[in-house]
Amino acid sequence: ISDNVMFALTDLGEIFAWGGTDHWWHEVEPDSYWQTNWRGDTTARSKMLLMTQDKPAPEEEEPHKQDSPEDIEADKLKLVVQYYGHWKPPPGAENRLLYIKGDLMPLVKFEEVQLSLDV
Repeated sequence: ISDNVMFALTDLGEIFAWGGTDHWWHEVEPDSYWQTNWRGDTTARSKMLLMTQDKPAPEEEEPHKQDSPEDIEADKLKLVVQYYGHWKPPPGAENRLLYIKGDLMPLVKFEEVQLSLDV
């Protein structure tokens, strides 16, 4: 028992807790989602209430590398070609932009684009 949290242990070994902020008692049961997943930084009281003191923090994700301007342009043109139903995967990743511009974009008819803009 504390200033704003109360715990109860039943004869069956279940833990009930009242108080705190917005966490319900079912979050401390053994099959709770939060018993096996990281829930972010919490206070010492919340860690005790949720029995997550020994849960390790997840490994840090590597920062997302910035795409080159060519990759950004290729992604945009790929969306256009997909929209008009002419997408075919490139034979190799190294010449993706050239393939889309030279082989696939000519398949997109001016009339199709014009109709899209009119609608």
